[in-house]
Amino acid sequence: MFSPVTTTVRVAGEPRAQGCAVVVTDDGPGLDVAALAEANDL
Repeated sequence: MFSPVTTTVRVAGEPRAQGCAVVVTDDGPGLDVAALAEANDL
């Protein structure tokens, strides 16, 4: 799963009580319902 090279991808870190969270956001086309469910099972 990759965003097209013309897509802006932002990566940020947020402190959490148990460590940190990595947040990745982009303006890509997104995932269909099945691919999103599979990605969330990882």
